[in-house]
Amino acid sequence: MRNIFISITFLLCTGVNLLFAQNLSYSSAIPVNQLRIDLDGSMGGNVSDMLSDLEYIPLETINKHIMKGVSNMTAIADGHIGIFNKVNSKPFLHIYALDGTLSKVVDIFRLSKLPTSEDIYQLKVWDNSFVLVSENYTINISTNGTDFSLTKRKDFAFIDSARIGESIWRYSIYDTSAAVKNALTVNSIPLITYSSPTNEYYIRKSSYFSPLCVSGNVRYFSPDNHFNIFELNATEITKIYDFIFPQKSIIDTSVNHKSYKEFFEYLSNTSGYLV
Repeated sequence: MRNIFISITFLLCTGVNLLFAQNLSYSSAIPVNQLRIDLDGSMGGNVSDMLSDLEYIPLETINKHIMKGVSNMTAIADGHIGIFNKVNSKPFLHIYALDGTLSKVVDIFRLSKLPTSEDIYQLKVWDNSFVLVSENYTINISTNGTDFSLTKRKDFAFIDSARIGESIWRYSIYDTSAAVKNALTVNSIPLITYSSPTNEYYIRKSSYFSPLCVSGNVRYFSPDNHFNIFELNATEITKIYDFIFPQKSIIDTSVNHKSYKEFFEYLSNTSGYLV
């Protein structure tokens, strides 16, 4: 039951920005667990009523590198926590071990040679590295904070990845300009593909995979424009959680909006929707 609650939390809390959504195709042989959610009856209560255990990780602080505030750009890669932060408008990446020990403070502009005119807006994980994304560049940073790779962006296909055991899961968002056909792969083997060559405007998530493995190398994956969560192990999709919400609480994902303007107008004319 605890894993189901974590899954619901993961589904509800990851949508933050606007981009594209997709129509996805995957094997009908994957077991599906349908869960009907009554939002009106689920509100209220304490967090302690819903979690069986909760661990706080105190982060080590050094006077020279005290964070005045933490953005929502936090990621976990290869046993390290990366937190993006700005000090006097300069971008830094604080890297911690999972026990909270401060490993490295990376001065992004100085060490990566990123042009100071660039504004970083996303932190994600790709294979075993942290990736910072600006308008025109991506910066790959090793988890020990010593190796850097600054790359000029060639397309706008946003991607995310996660490691389970020795396997690498990768998710690519559909974008006609990048000709992406495979949505979810494990070790380059496609398990979810795109069934429609049409971009749809919807909510983009800051992260598509649960940050850590649980209960024996299991992670969860939630794509855009779906009220589904996919349970993953090192080699396959083991289960799909299909969350059924009241119709009044969801956006009609069958509507194909032609522009951001049309999508914003649709949102402005609705209220009380789960997004």
